[in-house]
Amino acid sequence: MKKYYLLLVMLLIFPIAAFAEVKEIGMSDFLDAKNNPESLTTKGLKFTTTSHSMYCYDFVEGEYKFTEDIDLGVDTICLRSGDVVLDLNEKTISSSSEDNELIESDYSTVIKGNGVLTPLTNEYVAIAVWEEGDLTIENGTFNGLVKIKSDGDLYIKDGTFNGGVSTEAHTLIIDDGVFKELAALCAYKITINDGDFISKENSEVATGVCGMNIVINGGTFDGNLAGLDVFEFGSLTINGGTFIGNDSGLLIEDFSEDVRPTIILKGGLFEAESNEYGAIYYISEKELEDNPNVMLDWLSENFEYSQI
Repeated sequence: MKKYYLLLVMLLIFPIAAFAEVKEIGMSDFLDAKNNPESLTTKGLKFTTTSHSMYCYDFVEGEYKFTEDIDLGVDTICLRSGDVVLDLNEKTISSSSEDNELIESDYSTVIKGNGVLTPLTNEYVAIAVWEEGDLTIENGTFNGLVKIKSDGDLYIKDGTFNGGVSTEAHTLIIDDGVFKELAALCAYKITINDGDFISKENSEVATGVCGMNIVINGGTFDGNLAGLDVFEFGSLTINGGTFIGNDSGLLIEDFSEDVRPTIILKGGLFEAESNEYGAIYYISEKELEDNPNVMLDWLSENFEYSQI
C-alpha cells in the first residue's frame, strides 16, 4: 500500500512530460545527416535507405521544433524509430519528389505549430501513417493528402486540408478544420464535432464516411452529388450540422445483407439544391416492406429540411 501511495504522490508532484527535451532543427541538421549516411547526428537524425530504395531522414523518438523552412528535395521524412512530435513553428516543409510521401510514419505522430506541409502538388501525400501508429494534428496547412491506414487513431483538432484526407483507422475524431478536397473518412468509430467539408470541386463525389459507429455533432458538408455520403456503416447518429448538396444533402447507402443499420437523426439542416433526389436520399437493396415508414422513424422535431 505504501508503494502505491508513494507512486501516486510522485506522479502528482512530478507529472510525466511527453518528452523532456525539445530539439531545435534547421536545414543544416538535415544536410549534416545526409553527408553522414547511416550515422545518427547529435540532433537525433539519420539519413538512411529503405528496402524499396527510398532515401529518407529518420528521427529518433522525441520532440523536434523547426527553426526554418525545410526543402527535402526528392527525399522523405520517415519516422521509424519511435513516437515523434513535430512542432512546425509556422515553418514550411516542402518536397519535389514525384514518388514518395513528404512524411511517413510507423509510429504515433503529433503535428503542431501551425506550419505548412507542401509536397510537389496537392495530389501527392503530405503525411501518411502506417502499421499501428496514431496521428494527432493540432493545426497547420496541408497542401497534400493526409492519409492514415493503421489500427491506430486519427485526431484532428484543427487545420486546413487542401489535398484531402483518407482514413482507415480504429478511431477518428475531428473537432474542427477546413477540408477543401475530397475526404474519405473510414474508421471503426467516427466522431465529427465541427468543420467545413467542401467537395464541390468534383461533381462526381461527396465527403464520405463509413464505420461501425458514426456520430456527427456538427459541421458544414457542402457538395455536388451530396453534402455527405454515408456507406458501409453499423450505426449513424446525427445531432447537428448543415448538409447541402445539388442532388441531396444527405446520401445514405445501405447495402447490408441482413440487419438494417441503426439511423438516428436528432438535429441538422438538410438541403437539396435540385429536386433530383431530395434533401435526404436513402438507397437500399432491401425492400422497405418490413418498415414502410422507415424515413419517418428517423425524423425528430429538432431538425429542418428543404426537400425530402
